[in-house]
Amino acid sequence: MAYFGDWMATATELAQAAPPPGIDSISFVPTLTGHPDQQPEYEFLYWEFHEGGFRQAALYRGRWKGIRTGSPNAPVQLFDTETDVAEVNDVAKLHPEIAATIGTWLQSARTEIPAWEPKWESAMRGGK
Repeated sequence: MAYFGDWMATATELAQAAPPPGIDSISFVPTLTGHPDQQPEYEFLYWEFHEGGFRQAALYRGRWKGIRTGSPNAPVQLFDTETDVAEVNDVAKLHPEIAATIGTWLQSARTEIPAWEPKWESAMRGGK
């Protein structure tokens, strides 16, 4: 599993250069060169959508994708991406331990950035 930011570590490794310090990027050169067993992996991938206010927070961990929609405190929807690529069947009630773990990660994965504040946080404090 990789994300767009992993191109930085991959490109610097291919160029035999050192990546910039402090980047959140893992090279996927091992996978490209036929050595997926040597590929480092993230514990999980996390992102948020805030277009028009809080829309969704999502987290991938292996075959599982957890989503919170509409509120950062909404219940976790859980999808098994190996058997349900269209994400139609919420299996959180069938796998409550996985949904709970992903819910904990969804709460803790976010890094605050002072220059950017989601609209839902501003709204909770009475802002516009």
